[in-house]
Amino acid sequence: MHNTKIKKELGLRIKSYRKQIGKTQEEFSYLLGIEQANLSKIENGKSFPDITTLCTIIQKTSVSVEFLLGFLKKDLEKQTSIDEKLFELIINLPEEIKVNLKNLLFSIKK
Repeated sequence: MHNTKIKKELGLRIKSYRKQIGKTQEEFSYLLGIEQANLSKIENGKSFPDITTLCTIIQKTSVSVEFLLGFLKKDLEKQTSIDEKLFELIINLPEEIKVNLKNLLFSIKK
């Protein structure tokens, strides 16, 4: 029973963030590299995201793991417009440039 509540709350947080940034399930699932049906199940509390999907959500958005897991009650209305504009810019880049950008960012992170 407790897992059901956790799944629903996690799904609602992900859905809330997706709507806050103005993305459809199709657009957001593409960004995450998962099937739209899987995103729908996650958002509706029918399943947990696997660890890879959870990590991808954290890496590709400005949402923290603490918020997703319910440790913080972060107000999504306070997302900065800079984060949203950067997100828009990145999601609309051609795939080849996204790969190059990802490689560059990971090399800087090391």
